[in-house]
Amino acid sequence: MNRLELKGSIYEAREEVTKAQNLKNKMKNDIVGSLNEPLNFNLLFGYLESLKTADETIKSKQKEIQVLQEQLNDTEEL
Repeated sequence: MNRLELKGSIYEAREEVTKAQNLKNKMKNDIVGSLNEPLNFNLLFGYLESLKTADETIKSKQKEIQVLQEQLNDTEEL
């Protein structure tokens, strides 16, 4: 990958992290809001699954960003 492609990939990965963080925050708010309603286990498990997915996305994309950033730094040294 050239420098421009690396920067583009880093930007895209950061956007995905932001989207996942926003989803995670929304799910947390929805969970708190649902505590005032009758308990619905299907809804609660759906929220928890969404939180888990968002966490996994954040972790994997942060690792991807780290690798891409290292590649970008290596191209600067050349």
